[in-house]
Amino acid sequence: MRIPTRGTMDINKLHILCALVLLACGCWLSCSSKIYLPEGAVVQDGKYDTAFPQIEAAAQFEAILSSIRMINSVAYYRHVLFDRESGIRHTDFNDKKLEKRASSVEYFQDTSAGTATVIHFQSGKIALITSAHVVHFPDTLVYYYDGDEREGTDRLVQSIAVKENQQNYIPDIPGVTELDILALDLKVDVAIVGQDVPLLPLGSVRVFDYPLGQAKDLEWGSFVYVAGFPAGTKMITRGLVSKPFRSRHDFVIDAPFNRGFSGGLVLAVRDGVPNFEWIGLATASASTSEYRLRPAQNIPPDDVDPRVPYEGDLFLEHHSSLRYGITLCIPINTIRAFIDEHAAQLARQGYRLRAFG
Repeated sequence: MRIPTRGTMDINKLHILCALVLLACGCWLSCSSKIYLPEGAVVQDGKYDTAFPQIEAAAQFEAILSSIRMINSVAYYRHVLFDRESGIRHTDFNDKKLEKRASSVEYFQDTSAGTATVIHFQSGKIALITSAHVVHFPDTLVYYYDGDEREGTDRLVQSIAVKENQQNYIPDIPGVTELDILALDLKVDVAIVGQDVPLLPLGSVRVFDYPLGQAKDLEWGSFVYVAGFPAGTKMITRGLVSKPFRSRHDFVIDAPFNRGFSGGLVLAVRDGVPNFEWIGLATASASTSEYRLRPAQNIPPDDVDPRVPYEGDLFLEHHSSLRYGITLCIPINTIRAFIDEHAAQLARQGYRLRAFG
């Protein structure tokens, strides 16, 4: 048997140590398959981003926000009320002397506010897109008495409200006070409004010019921005997309929603800022509904003693509460289809929306 010398022993130990180091490196390499990108880097995969952008986007936000406007609508109604004893039914509506049988006639207004985006400004005409429910008010409202044994339209009529006028306007664009409804579809909740504005200087209003996206490319967790006027304040917020679509007409995001956000722009980012794409409109939020009793008029809090029963007139009022964080959006493909369907109608009125062609 040979007995190794001291030098031989040192060489063997060195070989063993090298082998252990190589083995450790191999294990680390085999377990570390992820690639970590430096801060601000973007994965160029052609998909919508699912992470908060790391690159400054203030200039893009400024351009986006300059093309959205708050839109207000007011409908004016003539309200004719009837006593139960008058026995008014639908068959009496053609009576030219119907109002003589009324117990009283009054007037009221119904108002709405939302967000509209400038999509056309050319040849003295301006056009904006918004949610249909922002500018739609029924022509006639009919209210019935409870407890009538008859059914349907044969029930006793309590009152009739007829819309006599409607005004749609943009508060911060001079002269844009009589917007016409150029095209509207309540089912998909999209509307286009417009007006002749020959005195409005060209270039004074920015038209939204970012590319149209593809809603079908959205995935679970796709990162989106929403721009609009919640509670009348111009804002931009963010959220994540949830799929699958509830229907072919909408998808869901978790961005906060408030009244006034209807019609707000929804934008996604493809392969990093500044690659924004328009992928939809925010249209509504999930909500709960209930009826509440309210006094006939507003009463100052200091004039109310909660220990004393209220003895004035009471009215039944419908009240809805928003479920914040569940926002429904109309996908861009539905918007494009809506505009294609109404393209000839819009062209006859002098509006050729080339961006959607």
